Amino acid sequence: MTEKTIRELTLEAIDRGLADTIRQQFISVALTDPTDDGGTPLALKRFKRGLPQLADLHKQARTMVGDIFKEETP
Repeated sequence: MTEKTIRELTLEAIDRGLADTIRQQFISVALTDPTDDGGTPLALKRFKRGLPQLADLHKQARTMVGDIFKEETP
């Protein structure tokens, strides 16, 4: 087993944070909202609309970490 660098550990933490956020939001809203026209819960529709924003924040965080470690590398 190889040791992971601080950069790799940081990126993994960002990935886990995103997954946890998505799971928590889904559980908290998708199961508690009424449905429109007897179909998909309204919260689920809002949740799906918000996923691209979460993905963008995730990408920004990974880019920032990558840039930080590029600056520290001689």
